[in-house]
Amino acid sequence: AKLGNNSIGDKGTTALSDALKSNSTLEELNLQQNGIGAAGAQSLANMLQFNRSLKSVDLRWNSIPDEGRQQLRAAVGNKSITLQLEPQR
Repeated sequence: AKLGNNSIGDKGTTALSDALKSNSTLEELNLQQNGIGAAGAQSLANMLQFNRSLKSVDLRWNSIPDEGRQQLRAAVGNKSITLQLEPQR
């Protein structure tokens, strides 16, 4: 799903993450330039622990702090998911 540059922010990212926890079909998620910060990153990291279908997540050009990026990397762990985090704003 190409949702880049939509000003989704943390609140929208949290709602989207809740919906994607049980998703079984979406393989690519592009959330570039959406004003995602720490809370959104935490929601996405939580979702990635449950989601089994995503293969690619693009989070470039957001405002995710170091701690959020670490949470996301940990959530992906050894899954075969391409996680794009750099650069950030």
